[in-house]
Amino acid sequence: MNIDLKVIITQTTSTMNIPEWLCSPQSDDDDDDCHPMHSLPTTSTGTSFDSPRCTENDVAFASDTDSDSALSAHFGSAHDFHARYTVGAKVNSGGFGAVWRLANCATLCVKIMPIDGNANNRQSIFREFEATQIAFEHDLNAVVELFVDDSADCAYLILPFFDGCDLYDVIGDDQYFEKVSTDAMIDIFHRVLLRLYVLHSHKGLVHGDLKPENVMLLNDDTVELIDFGVATSTESHCASKGHFGTQGYIAPELLKHKVFDAKIDVFSLGVLLYNLATQCTLFPSNIDYAAMSTDEYYAYLQRKCECIGDDGIVELLWNCLAFDPNDRMDVEQLLDRYFTEQSMQFEDDSNDDRFSKRPDFESSF
Repeated sequence: MNIDLKVIITQTTSTMNIPEWLCSPQSDDDDDDCHPMHSLPTTSTGTSFDSPRCTENDVAFASDTDSDSALSAHFGSAHDFHARYTVGAKVNSGGFGAVWRLANCATLCVKIMPIDGNANNRQSIFREFEATQIAFEHDLNAVVELFVDDSADCAYLILPFFDGCDLYDVIGDDQYFEKVSTDAMIDIFHRVLLRLYVLHSHKGLVHGDLKPENVMLLNDDTVELIDFGVATSTESHCASKGHFGTQGYIAPELLKHKVFDAKIDVFSLGVLLYNLATQCTLFPSNIDYAAMSTDEYYAYLQRKCECIGDDGIVELLWNCLAFDPNDRMDVEQLLDRYFTEQSMQFEDDSNDDRFSKRPDFESSF
């Protein structure tokens, strides 16, 4: 199916065309309890959101899973970079570097990141390089390269340039809610799950900053994750020294500095699905959901889900947003339960002990 999208990230003003595969009738049920998505504000599409787009994540940290082992030697020099590539127009910038087009290669871009003589920055750059290699080279056979410029004290990360728009722009479109179908929401959810499965299968690697701005919808009808700047391994199952990600998408266990695993990405995906289903934010900045008791949390979640008319979406949300990670499904469980030929219909979880702490809920997807 052909998708008519404009390259939003290279434009300052435009009117976005929602991808054709998203545009089937959607329920117009509304609820006064839905907050505007303060975390998903005004974009180049001319939407009604009134806060800045979220281009930075919260505190990036060095977790106990980070090692002091020798850094990868698989990178080139500044001379190598300049001999092969010519930097073109700036695409965007974030909390740790800026992305530029490459004038002599339309399919690639470069993320230029400062090292500033900081060993932690250097370690983070190599960790992002490793995660990006896994996400793109393993799956797409795309070019991912790293060059270190010691004289300029920065690094150049070569990445695929994606022709499309990010999920923020779709959620933020003024006509989104009446056009995007439930099937399309679940389709996007499924595709992101598959991308996470690739990451999580490699040493428990997690994205760590899953949000609409980091999910790309491409012109070739595919979905890709971007920005692996805080990706980290969860193999050692240690507690964090701090938290990372974007406020409102961070799993409670991470905010409370507890032991965490790859399910932190599942929690973020649940919040993202809520964004898709409601065009609203689930956890406004004034809601300290990590400090809630279990009962308070589930009462809050149940109230927020009342504006969603589809029970299948609600069931997915419960399975992604469980307060205790032991009650939360992981990526493989979600794929097995909902996206295999044997499970095309959602089943009732009422007899599943893992969900005994949530309010009573019957699924009828």
